Amino acid sequence: RENGEWSSDNEEVATVDKGTITAVKAGKADITVRYGSRQKIYHVAVYSTFGSAELNDETVYTYSGEGKEATIKVIGASGETVSAEYYDVAYENNVNAGMATAIATVNEAGIQAGYKSGSRVSATFAIEKADPTVTATGASLSYNAESEQVLGTLETTSDGTVEYSLDGGMTWSENVPTAKEIGEYSVNYRITDGANYKDTAGSYTAEITAG
Repeated sequence: RENGEWSSDNEEVATVDKGTITAVKAGKADITVRYGSRQKIYHVAVYSTFGSAELNDETVYTYSGEGKEATIKVIGASGETVSAEYYDVAYENNVNAGMATAIATVNEAGIQAGYKSGSRVSATFAIEKADPTVTATGASLSYNAESEQVLGTLETTSDGTVEYSLDGGMTWSENVPTAKEIGEYSVNYRITDGANYKDTAGSYTAEITAG
């Protein structure tokens, strides 16, 4: 073998030296050996795999109820940047706040380019909780000797637990506050433990008059 004349038609993929073939990167090459008037061609395919994936930027994603799709860059096992046309990207857990995953899987174009079928890498990115909107309105009521009256309304986008306090935050209850006696009432509220929204707090004032 060593006495033949060896050559590669694509040394970017594979080189040959006295019959020893060395893979350089993924792709295809024809290795030819000539003995005088005779020759033999070896069809060589060099396959690579995906090595890792990384985020393309430092975008901060915030929960909105819609799926977030971070862009990623795939690095081949040899350290090369893999063309985006060689893989498809899918996402997992990319709607709610928390850690989402972008998954790159080699496609048919990538396989034809020399990447091993089934090559797959992933990168994670964070989705932060959103600031909730809160609309709290204190009621202006007339005294009703017959029953307690609701002291206001609170509407919010948060998925957290809403609690109220009528004693300046000493005690809290999930029950909507009510009162019967004439006077001004300061209602504190807090919204905590939301899956997708940050904690928040505030207050509103209600009043019951003699009418």
